Amino acid sequence: MLAIITALRAEADPLIDHFSLRRDMARHAIELFRSSEIVLAVSGIGRVRSAMTVGALCGSEGGIEAILNVGIAGCRDCADLGGIFLINQVRGPAGSRPFLPDMILNLPCTERALRTVDTPMWSADPTLLPNELVDMEGSGIGEAASQYLAPSRIQLLKVASDNLERTTFTRSSIAGLIGSHLGTIETCLFTLAHLTNASTSSLSPDDTSILTEVAARCSLTYQQRKILWDLATNHRVQAPRSSLEFLLTLAPSAVHSKRETRDVFNQLRRSFERPSL
Repeated sequence: MLAIITALRAEADPLIDHFSLRRDMARHAIELFRSSEIVLAVSGIGRVRSAMTVGALCGSEGGIEAILNVGIAGCRDCADLGGIFLINQVRGPAGSRPFLPDMILNLPCTERALRTVDTPMWSADPTLLPNELVDMEGSGIGEAASQYLAPSRIQLLKVASDNLERTTFTRSSIAGLIGSHLGTIETCLFTLAHLTNASTSSLSPDDTSILTEVAARCSLTYQQRKILWDLATNHRVQAPRSSLEFLLTLAPSAVHSKRETRDVFNQLRRSFERPSL
């Protein structure tokens, strides 16, 4: 099971829709949404709430294999506004230990450090480092999740939402910021899923790189990616010395509709059925 943690329901809404998650009405202490493969928890704002949510989730769910924190964050550089960033370091308030995720994900986004604070931080703060993002949950999630998972299974994606000035957000504006990066978020989640799945050990780094590029070009859904990875794994077992580069020749540079995605995906599936492979 893969877990997504957001602080705000507005951050969660586009993910709930995209992954077709349903509210878990049996759980009242935590706002949970789930499918057969993903559980999403809305923690509320702050380090303590986020840490308690991670602890409750890992302690009660069982089988949590990876955690992805998705949310908005402030930044000093206006050029970063609206962009999504993979966090490579999280530092909390003075006295707390920094959290360092293992940077094993090959994602189409820039890495940034994250500063977690307990009260709002403004752009003029002299302790803010260049290119550092600011949130109020990251270090709580990193510290709590480290009690249950290896650093490679804990990742944070932040969308730069403001330039650390007093900004008024609406639920729709926050959802729009997250929703504009669903492709990157899905790629991150899917990569985490397969890094935790021992059945993919037969795939080489080159195989994974090719599959990731094909999935991105074709805008494959989570389920389509899973099927493609499984087909590639079976292919690799049967033909250990062959290459998966034939997939790149089948994948267009981009697709422009769900129907086109479906057609290309079916072509990719059929390619594994050819006796010549």
